[in-house]
Amino acid sequence: AVRIFGEDSASDREAAVRAFQEDPKIRLMVASLRAGREGITLTAASDVVFGEQGWTPAEHRQCEDRLHRIGQRDAVTCTYLLARDTIDEDIRELIEEKRAVVDTATEGDPALQPEHGILGDLIERLLKKKGGTK
Repeated sequence: AVRIFGEDSASDREAAVRAFQEDPKIRLMVASLRAGREGITLTAASDVVFGEQGWTPAEHRQCEDRLHRIGQRDAVTCTYLLARDTIDEDIRELIEEKRAVVDTATEGDPALQPEHGILGDLIERLLKKKGGTK
């Protein structure tokens, strides 16, 4: 296995990606969401498992896109690990709602605008769960 985290030097990061892409014995890469979303190509992988979540659909899409690159021969599967009855479920639902808004807007419906950001939506959702009001 190889790893990529934010504190890694550029040369360590490059070596990890190269090893993952070229060494058939290395079939696992562990990367933080932030470090793994930009500037790398991972066509040697066909599966990605997210153990953490970002705050926007774009963060996830960027990570997913590391596998969906020229040269990818396999179908790509993205799996999200979420703990039941935790805030992770709420964040994931909000991310998917935002993804739908973005997809609709980019497909030609500029009138569709989110009412407020994901953090505001999360606070509103949590207040409703606790019986509070907005």
